Amino acid sequence: MDRFLKDPPPKDLTWAELCRVMSTFGFDWQAPGGGSHGYFIDNLKRMIKPAVKPHGKAQNGVKVYQIELYKKQLKMYGLI
Repeated sequence: MDRFLKDPPPKDLTWAELCRVMSTFGFDWQAPGGGSHGYFIDNLKRMIKPAVKPHGKAQNGVKVYQIELYKKQLKMYGLI
């Protein structure tokens, strides 16, 4: 959680770490089409999207701009 909230965001946050952080806020990742593009959703049906699961060369690394987007959405929902 601390790494996720750092400013500037870490450049080496893994997808697994991100999913753990998002789950602490009640969000789960879903990809209805079965690919790498999906969204985080909570039990109140609040969505954070787009949520793109890294693949290829950067299989585990989450892009900094994505981390900033997720933090912005969590702030908008009053969770951080």
